[in-house]
Amino acid sequence: MGRRWTHLVPYLIGFVALIVLLCCTPGSVSSDSIFSFDRYYVDTNYGGNGRPGWVRSGDMDGDGDLDLVAGGGYALFIYENDGNSGGWTRYGNLDSTGQMGANGATLHDVDGDGDLDVVCAKYYNELGWWENPIPAGGQLSNTQWSFHKLGDTTWYLHDIIRGDLDQDGVAEEFVANLNEGYWDSPAEIVWLRPGPDPTQLWERHTIDPRNSGSNHNHAGLDTGDVDRDGHVDLAYAGGWYEAPDDPSGSWTWHPVADIYGISNSLLRDMDDDQDLDLVVSAGHHGSGVYWFAAPADPKGGTWTQNTVDGDIVHPECLAVLDLDDDDDLEVVTCDLDFDRWDQQVHNVYVLENLGGSSSWNKQNVAPNSFASHLLQMVDVNQDGQMDIISEGCGYSVVSYYENTTTGTLPTVATPEIHPNGGVFTPTISVSLTITTPDAFIYYTTDGAVPDTSSTMYTEPFTLTSSAMVRARGYRDGYDPSAVASAHFVKATGHTHYLPMILARRILQIVSEVLSSLFGDQAWVFGVSICPPSASKMVHGDKFSGSVGAVCAFHA
Repeated sequence: MGRRWTHLVPYLIGFVALIVLLCCTPGSVSSDSIFSFDRYYVDTNYGGNGRPGWVRSGDMDGDGDLDLVAGGGYALFIYENDGNSGGWTRYGNLDSTGQMGANGATLHDVDGDGDLDVVCAKYYNELGWWENPIPAGGQLSNTQWSFHKLGDTTWYLHDIIRGDLDQDGVAEEFVANLNEGYWDSPAEIVWLRPGPDPTQLWERHTIDPRNSGSNHNHAGLDTGDVDRDGHVDLAYAGGWYEAPDDPSGSWTWHPVADIYGISNSLLRDMDDDQDLDLVVSAGHHGSGVYWFAAPADPKGGTWTQNTVDGDIVHPECLAVLDLDDDDDLEVVTCDLDFDRWDQQVHNVYVLENLGGSSSWNKQNVAPNSFASHLLQMVDVNQDGQMDIISEGCGYSVVSYYENTTTGTLPTVATPEIHPNGGVFTPTISVSLTITTPDAFIYYTTDGAVPDTSSTMYTEPFTLTSSAMVRARGYRDGYDPSAVASAHFVKATGHTHYLPMILARRILQIVSEVLSSLFGDQAWVFGVSICPPSASKMVHGDKFSGSVGAVCAFHA
C-alpha cells in the first residue's frame, strides 16, 4: 500500500470493528402498539346515594372468573361475571349498615374461610370489614353482609392498601390514609393488623399525623423498598416514608414532589436503573402526570422531575404497567370535569412509553365517556391483556373497558435532509422535508437523537461549521419516524476529504441496512472529524485509538 493511502487505515480498521460489533449485537425494536378498548357500562344506576367510591375485582363465587365489587355511597354491590365479561348480574345493596362511604377498599379473606370479604369504612366513621356470608363456591345472593368494627375514626378513609410491612411472608398489614376534611386538612396515615380473632379491634400504629398543606396533597399510597435497605417503605402523595427496622417504630418523611393537587402516587422503576422512582398525578384540582427519578441517595439526593403529560386536567386515575410487552412502562390515566360528572365528556388515556420514559405517545382510548374516578387495571376476561374498571364517584356509573388491542400504530415517514451531507465552504443552507401530512420535524446538529424537546423545524437553517444533522418526524396517533442523519464537513483548505467522504458514504449505506434490520433503535454511525485520541461509543462499549475518525451514534 502506497504512502498516500496510509491515512485510510484508521478508517478501514474502524469500519471493520463497527461492522463486527454491530452485526453481532441484537438491536432494539419498538413495539409500535396502538391500544384499543371497548367500553361497557356495567351499572348506570348505582344505588345508595348514587355515588360509588371504589370498584375492585375478585372471584366472589368461586367459579373461576372475576366479578366486580363496588362500594361507598352508602352501598355495596357485587356484579357477577357471566363467564364472558359481556353480561353482569347485580346483587345488593349488601351493606347491612347503610353507611359504607370511602374512596378506598380492599378485598381480602379476613376470617380465613375461603371467600373474599371487604375491608373499608363507614362514611366519616368506623373502620371495619364486611363479612362475606356466602360459602366458598356458593351462589351469590342479596343477603346482606355483617359489619365488624376494626378501629375507631371520625375521619374519611381515602385510601387503603394491603402489604407485608413486617416481612413475615404474609401480607396482613393494612395501610390507611384518613382525612379530616378535604381542603388543606389534617390527615393521618396508620397501619392496622388483625389479631387471632379478626372480629375484635385490630392492632393499630400511626405512621404520621400530618397536614395536606397548601399544595392540597393528601392522597395516594404504594409500598416498596425505596432506599434499598431491605425494609418496606411507603409512598404517599408527594413523597415517601422511610420504614424503621420495626414497622411499629417511627417512620421518617422524605418530601419529593412540589406539585399542586397530588391524588395518586406509585413506586415504579421508570428508567430501568434498578431503583424505584415516584410517579404522581395531580387529580385534586391540578393538572398532569409526572415522575421523579430517584437519585443514588433517595434520602438526601435530589429527585429529578419528568413530565409524562402536563395538560390532562384533574387526573384522579393512575396506573403504571407494561401494556405492550416491550419492557417499558405505560401510564394509564383519565381526566375529570368536576362540573359535569353526569355527562359523557370524560376521557381515558394510555400514554405509550416510546423509550426511556422520556418520550410519550398519548392515545385517547375512551373518548366522551362517563367519569372514571379511581381506575384499576385487571385482566377481567382472563385473555392475557389488562382491562380497565372504574367508578364514577360523582355519578352513579360503574365502567368496564375491555382491552381489545391487536394492531399497531402507523409510523411517521422518515424526514429527508437537503442536501444529504457533504463538504461545504464557507456556509451551507439545510432544509428538511417529510411526506406524512401534519407531521412535525424535530432536529439536532450535534449528533444527538432528536425528540420533542429538540428544535422544531420551521424553515431552512444555515450551518457555519462541521455538524451531523439528525431529524425525526412526530405526529399524534403515530409512532415517531426513523432518524435521518447527514454529515456536513466544513473545508479548511488542508484536509484530505475524499477518503473521509467515501468512508462516510459506505457507513451511511451500512446504517440504512442496519436500520431496516433492527428498526429505528439500531445504531447509526458515520465518519466525523473527531481526533484519533477521542473516546468512541459502539453499542455501549467504549474504545479509543487509531480508529478515532469513526464515531458511532445511537438512533
